[in-house]
Amino acid sequence: MFATPPPDCVARAEGALVLHVDNFTSVQAALDAAAASARAHAANTALLFALREYRLGSSGTAGSSVLSVSNVANLRIDGCGATVVVTTPVAGFLRVTNATRLLVSNLTIDYEPLPMTQGRVVAVRSPLRYSLKIDNGFPMLSNPYFVASGAYRAERWALVKDRAAPTRHKEGTLNLHVVANWTDRGGGVFDVTLCSPLELSRTCTSRLGAGAVPPPLESRDDAVVPPEVGDPIVHLARYYESPTFGLSLCGECAFEGVSIHASPGASFVAEGSSALVVRDATVAPAPGRYHSTNADGVFVLDARVGPTVHGSRLVAIGDDGIIVKTRSGVCTRQVGESYTLSGIGLPRPGDVMRVWTPTATSGLPAASATVLSAAGPASAPTVSFAEPLDGIACDATSLWANDNLTGPGFRIADSTIASRRFGVLCMARDGVIEHNAFVDNPAAAVLLINDDDYDDPKEARMGWMPRNVTIVHNAFVNNSRCATDPWHTGTAPSLLGVVATAVVGPHAGQPAPFRRLTYRGVRRVTVADNRFDGWFRGLAISVGNAASAAVRDNTIANPPTSSSGVPLGAAVAVCEADGVAIDGNALVGRWSSVAAAVSVDARSTSRVEEANQYVDPIAPTYR
Repeated sequence: MFATPPPDCVARAEGALVLHVDNFTSVQAALDAAAASARAHAANTALLFALREYRLGSSGTAGSSVLSVSNVANLRIDGCGATVVVTTPVAGFLRVTNATRLLVSNLTIDYEPLPMTQGRVVAVRSPLRYSLKIDNGFPMLSNPYFVASGAYRAERWALVKDRAAPTRHKEGTLNLHVVANWTDRGGGVFDVTLCSPLELSRTCTSRLGAGAVPPPLESRDDAVVPPEVGDPIVHLARYYESPTFGLSLCGECAFEGVSIHASPGASFVAEGSSALVVRDATVAPAPGRYHSTNADGVFVLDARVGPTVHGSRLVAIGDDGIIVKTRSGVCTRQVGESYTLSGIGLPRPGDVMRVWTPTATSGLPAASATVLSAAGPASAPTVSFAEPLDGIACDATSLWANDNLTGPGFRIADSTIASRRFGVLCMARDGVIEHNAFVDNPAAAVLLINDDDYDDPKEARMGWMPRNVTIVHNAFVNNSRCATDPWHTGTAPSLLGVVATAVVGPHAGQPAPFRRLTYRGVRRVTVADNRFDGWFRGLAISVGNAASAAVRDNTIANPPTSSSGVPLGAAVAVCEADGVAIDGNALVGRWSSVAAAVSVDARSTSRVEEANQYVDPIAPTYR
């Protein structure tokens, strides 16, 4: 039966060629017809849902999507307040390829069955072994999609949540535990065995059979709070290949007023896509749930124009809130001054390519050159340059990256972000992070870094450096909740800050520590007029491996303290950085002096101005 969209939805489509989903045999058929209309008429086409629930499934495996559209422009998909329930827990919702000016709006996405489950700990046998009672109405861990292996395998993660507010992490635990195995005891009870936090997940899960006992929890820099009886725990069946909305080779696409309550992967993924807009979106658990999606909130890779995320709410998600980054590649063939490059897409004339030798101790770029021409397939283009690349070997020892694909112009504003790890992981340039609320993030709320792949020492991707980034007018509340995590560089103890910058290099492999480089690669960063209200470990602001940075007019209060109320360390630290100005900050805590609250190492050239003041919260007098 045809259901009429609401009048306000019809009014929004005025002036467009309008098609109604319920006039077709399926939603995919309606989407195909709308795309064909947009191609044929070269005009705006609107596809309208009715105000009802749609239940859609996919016969595909992980990595598939329920709906897909490609090679289209000027298409509007208006959910008109509809809810889509995806019935395939390993599939994404919408895959978009080679689209321009696509708008998706006013739609809610949920899953049944859920690609996650939740329950409470009813027994603990060791720090890495507990029994979990699944909450009523939630999937059992015995469902096949929790244990799938092969090309599209399930990442099996467990998240320990806070008893008082189960959508946030328990303070002091790891931000994720990799699950080795479990045994079904019946009645919704499972005996769960976790991997050691110092062991790679694939090593752990391949070595441990059912019932095997993992190695003991090794000594660590921070005490890790293990699961305890009564703790809420979420188990994810994570399929990173299955985002809710996945874009490839797109431009100027937008999502407005979209709500996502669950997903096997990320919420919004844009690869090789520019000028993505996510506005007034909500990614949050439905009532009664502790968690929403299984991967990142917004993931942007290789964007010529960075994303805009505005007025959105990204909470209780399965990985980082927002990521903006590019990828690196290698040279596979050289003929004269022409280089065949793999893994970087197809550059354009005028692009600036940077070449790095990851094993170099300085971290300095080996060469930079402007693209003169590029031809051939995107998977392996042949590129010539306007300048000679003397001394650059065409082999796997050097990595290449396109500086023009580093998301310039990104803007993250007026949003609330509460992630599984980092609030914003920024490996991008020329952008602003402003007027946001970062609440309860387990690690850094904002991390500017050159490489996040500590998991794989071979990658050591050195092809880009965050620069020209402004972080202003944000509220940072109760971040760095979790113990430092050896799985990821950015949560190593020496990098831990609510707002942090760093340049890191390759390492010998887990659990060897990352190698801090002397290169001041993070440049022209401003952290100003922000409010820091409580954090659990590390620093409020950590400026490392930077040049020309300003930390000014911030209010920094409620640091982690000893039992006597004395702060456990500085609020601001500068490490191997030059030209850092620290001025006009209000430091609210029982530090003995500004010098105790602001630490500058001997390898840095920074200026700490007298205008910084600290306030003793017991006797609040500015000094």
